[in-house]
Order: sequence, then structure tokens, then C-alpha cells
Amino acid sequence: MLSGLPARMRRLKRTSAKRKIYKSVPQGLEFTPHDILTMRRVLHRHGLLDRLKKLTEVETDDRPASSERDYLCLFLPRNYDEGKFSLPDARKIRVAALTALRERLVERASIIQSRLDAENEALRRKQAAFRKAAGQMSPEEEEHYVTEFNQAMFRIKILEARLKRHEERALRKYAELDQRLRRDPRLSALQDKASVEPSINRR
Repeated sequence: MLSGLPARMRRLKRTSAKRKIYKSVPQGLEFTPHDILTMRRVLHRHGLLDRLKKLTEVETDDRPASSERDYLCLFLPRNYDEGKFSLPDARKIRVAALTALRERLVERASIIQSRLDAENEALRRKQAAFRKAAGQMSPEEEEHYVTEFNQAMFRIKILEARLKRHEERALRKYAELDQRLRRDPRLSALQDKASVEPSINRR
């Protein structure tokens, strides 16, 4: 009975690690667990994951637990205290924040698209098999095929609607963040100069 203990302990450790990941996101943001893991991969690629870990450690100061974290905390210079940024720094911060959001949104869309492609491919194979066996199937087999066909079409419609909804929300979220960045007093230099911005188009 003890032989299975190490495996169970490993599973518990993995579960505990995932819970820590989910808890290490700034409060006030509506992210799913998958969004959180995706964002951590994005931050890792940009060399910002260590900063996330440091910023999400248990704090010992007197700030209330409910205080909202700075939405730009991951993109500000390490030695930043307060005040406005120069135009070059403001541009860098804006592009970094928009790029992180864009990569998260693009990856989410890619996952939905891959599921949709898989459902369409599975349906094509079933249709090909049905045409090949036409006239040789029993009434029960034909009924089973019709049931599977209807179920597949239902899943495809759901995924198509989900992808469309995600794309609409992605554009809105991107525009909202862009406006928030432009209204941020610390980035006021952006109001007078045009900035290079990453595209939100899917890869």
C-alpha cells in the first residue's frame, strides 16, 4: 500500500504548485487558470517572470490586503518610484504591456482554432467513411452516424461562436488597455507623440 505513496505525493505537489500559480496573479483581474499559465509563459520569454514572483510574495508592510496592484507593475523599471516617464521609456512600457496582452489573446485564439480544426477534420473523416459505406449500413448504423453528425455540428457551431466572441473581446480589451495606457499620467508623453504599437492580428 505504501508503494503508491510517492506517486500520490508527487500529484499533491503538482496540484499545490498549480494553486500557487493561480494565486500569484494581481487581484482584480478576471483571468482563467489557463490565462494565468499563458501569461507566465509570456513573462518568462520576456525575462519578467522573476519580477512577478517577487511582486506576488507575501508582503510584510502595512498596506491593506485588498489594495489593488499597479496594472503596470510588471513593466516598470526596477528602480521606479514615482513620476512621469520620458517619451522613449513611455513607449517601451506601452509596447511591452500591449505585447503581453496580445500574446495572451493570440494564444487563446489559437487554442480555440486548433480545437475547431480538429472537429472539422474528424467530421470530414466520418463523412468520407459514411459515403464509402453508403448502401451497406444497417438502419441502426445510419441512425448512429446521424447522431454523431449532429453532435459534431453542434460542437463546431459552439467553437465557431466562441472564436468569434473571443476575437471581438480581444479587440475590445486591446483598445481598452491602449486607452488606459494613454490616459495614465505617468505615460503622458504618449499623448503628444505617436508610438509604435504591436499588431493584434493572429499569427
